Amino acid sequence: MNVTKFSYKERVFKTEDVVEQIVFHYSCDGDILLLDADEARDQDEFLDNKRSRDKKLLDTMNAAVVKEFGGDENDKDEAAKKKSLRN
Repeated sequence: MNVTKFSYKERVFKTEDVVEQIVFHYSCDGDILLLDADEARDQDEFLDNKRSRDKKLLDTMNAAVVKEFGGDENDKDEAAKKKSLRN
């Protein structure tokens, strides 16, 4: 694609052979909810219920692991806790 522009300094049309071309596509999916709206309260309630279910499931899984394999022997050792890796 060539671009032709008029040069007022030289009083002639000039063609630019090389044109930098860049395109940005931005897309954002979602809705805006007012904090006071019923939909926002429903969404908060849903997320709270989901967190509660996830926590119960995780606690159940952890209890099953402790029951099957026993507790971690390093739980009582404070020095081992301090040396453990934390990410």
